[in-house]
Amino acid sequence: MKLERYLLTEKTGMTLSDLRKTKDYKDLQISDQREFERMLKLIKKDCKPFLRELKRAGGNKEPLLYRNMHNAGTMGQKDVRKDREPRDTRREVHKVFDETLEEFFDIRYRSQSLFVSGDDNWGSSYGHPYVIFPIGKFSFIWSPAVRDSYSKVSESALVRYARDEYPHYFKEEYEKLFGEGKRGRWVYSFHSVRGDYASTKKEAVKKIIELYGDDDIRDRNPHLKEGDNLEKMLMKTVEWEPDEEMNEYISLIMRKFVEDSAQLTSEEYEMARSVLEKSIIDRLKYTDKNLIAAIESRHEIMLYCDSYYYLDEYNFSRLLRDYFYNR
Repeated sequence: MKLERYLLTEKTGMTLSDLRKTKDYKDLQISDQREFERMLKLIKKDCKPFLRELKRAGGNKEPLLYRNMHNAGTMGQKDVRKDREPRDTRREVHKVFDETLEEFFDIRYRSQSLFVSGDDNWGSSYGHPYVIFPIGKFSFIWSPAVRDSYSKVSESALVRYARDEYPHYFKEEYEKLFGEGKRGRWVYSFHSVRGDYASTKKEAVKKIIELYGDDDIRDRNPHLKEGDNLEKMLMKTVEWEPDEEMNEYISLIMRKFVEDSAQLTSEEYEMARSVLEKSIIDRLKYTDKNLIAAIESRHEIMLYCDSYYYLDEYNFSRLLRDYFYNR
């Protein structure tokens, strides 16, 4: 308890009386000065778990959390939505992302948390930066591996991962559709026969000879000698050409998964979902440890809490650092 009281007193930073002497404080309007002091008292009273974490920063570190918002005024309090809709991420990706994180952390972080960062410019396209203080108990996750998770779960990224790293997920279904004798054709030189008419190479060879004739095939292939066994020669050279290459098939499945998963069969959906889950687990490597490192990384952080205080970064970030850190 003594340690907690020490960490949460003004002694670790600038006293309020000294803070009032600074230029940053004097530049505030009188009404903002009063509101700022009121907010400081609320933060010290209501945000103790978060302040304890901040005090773990050593040396000259002065970590703060930021979130960008529109039309929020200079400071205030907000509740965290527990049914957040994705702004950029496609709905199905968002849903699977949420479910995967819930399996590991027991929280649907994508839809129930606040997206913040130690970088005040991290979400600049979403509005003005504010310093954030979660009220009461909170938890968080972040990825040391990537700055912004969107870049790893976009359509183009998922297509690339599926084709380059997880093609084995699709092989069985692909063979059922485009394997020998399915959707495609048997090809030899100028001649071909659809898989619908010949399910095996042997059948295809017989069909090619039947359709085009021995003389026509020999005329088009002058390298053949008199007496060459045509059927044996064709068995060595006829090749299967699928209507769709493996990479094309995988790309189509992943695009449908992202854009409209209802178009997929249950087997196709599970294949695509497996790619996304594997990407989240293996590539993003989320952790719920070390908030200071998360803030210093300037990466995306998902912050789970019920509500939070916020203060305009431009007017108050230096004052907040002076008050809580000024070592």
